[in-house]
Amino acid sequence: MSDLPPIPDKDKGTADTMKDANQVLGGVIESAKSTTKTFKNKNFGKKLKKFFQSIAGVGFIVEGFSKFVPDPDDPLIELIDDLGKNVEALGDKVSLNLGEMKALITEINFFVRILSPAFKLMRYMRDCLHFPGKDANENFLRAYKKTPPLKLAYYLQSYLEQESTNPLKHAMDLEKIKHKTTFTKWEDIFARVMLQFMIIETFAKGLMKNKTEATLDKLIEATIKIFTQLGKWEKEYVDLTGPSFWDEMRPWTENYLKNDSKLTNVVKADKIREKMETYFLRNSFYIIVFNTSKKNQDYAYHSHPILLIETFLNMGGCDVIIYESIYGHGWTDENHEEREHLEDDDQNDPEALTKIKAHVNSFHSGKLTYNKNLNDIFEKQILPFKEFNDTNSYFYALVFKDKKPEVRWANSPELEKGPGWWTTVKIKDGSKPVSYDYLLLASFGS
Repeated sequence: MSDLPPIPDKDKGTADTMKDANQVLGGVIESAKSTTKTFKNKNFGKKLKKFFQSIAGVGFIVEGFSKFVPDPDDPLIELIDDLGKNVEALGDKVSLNLGEMKALITEINFFVRILSPAFKLMRYMRDCLHFPGKDANENFLRAYKKTPPLKLAYYLQSYLEQESTNPLKHAMDLEKIKHKTTFTKWEDIFARVMLQFMIIETFAKGLMKNKTEATLDKLIEATIKIFTQLGKWEKEYVDLTGPSFWDEMRPWTENYLKNDSKLTNVVKADKIREKMETYFLRNSFYIIVFNTSKKNQDYAYHSHPILLIETFLNMGGCDVIIYESIYGHGWTDENHEEREHLEDDDQNDPEALTKIKAHVNSFHSGKLTYNKNLNDIFEKQILPFKEFNDTNSYFYALVFKDKKPEVRWANSPELEKGPGWWTTVKIKDGSKPVSYDYLLLASFGS
């Protein structure tokens, strides 16, 4: 819930209530992803009602304008107009996402019975704010009573429950390899639509001076059910996709590297990560892009033989290593909780991330020496450190910094440097008094 704007103060005056309402709508418009995350939290209902209390306050204030219209120079007029623009912007955000998806929808009633009435209600609410007065209020209430938000929310629930009328399922069924981006677009649409319903409901509550919260409670309950189900479907798509995304990702990467050889490693690494994160990924990934190099001289990596590693070598002037970390997914910088799917007690070490960071950093200078074979550094100088082995690090990489390595990670959004740690270390030359800068990366295992 921390991603939502601050809860407005219920004791504020009219102008401050308007400002708070604008803050609420502005935050809603700009934070669809955090809003979606919020809706997946079953405990969000109570706070959400407080979150929207300023919207109800606006409805109460606007109702008063049916008896007394403020002077055009009154500062309230500008605040109300700004609020109307935010209401309009929220509707535009939903329309923008829907515009991208219309071609994928075969169920026209989804528009007719749910989205069209929602847009009309938002438009009537906007008119109450742009043109405050009795006529605008009556038009809004007439439309509200004809198609109340709770009724529309129940329609949405019903449509999602049936395969034949579920627009998200239709869109996903068209894809051989399921894409998270498609799922997320629809998830965002549902989040914004449910937010519209709640905003309309709380505004109507204030306009009618209705103090009961029963209808809003039912809207919140419907929202919880919808996003609980969406969470289950997301897990199903993750399981369904599994490693099959490589059937599309592998040839895409090869073609991209060969056809865009003039791009920098920074651009290439960003693009590969961006592409990977369009899929439903079960695990976390490290992506290392660097200029074409000699193995064991310019770069090397060490891992358990069964680990999941994809390499794209000497393609478009660069090399790419992509490593998949099972144990890396789920760790956060602030919360090193044990994961349920891990059975080995050693893998459940809550301090693993702290250890991996400390020990990678311990090799900054003076400890590592190059003797014509980088792989020897892993076997003879890094792995013998028992405490380093205890950090669940089963993948290590060294890349000469002159080869311009770029590190990215996918499906590990909570971690500062991905599913492990990496830094620049100085490696001494064993045959002459010089040292070289190398990237050292260590990751959780697979």
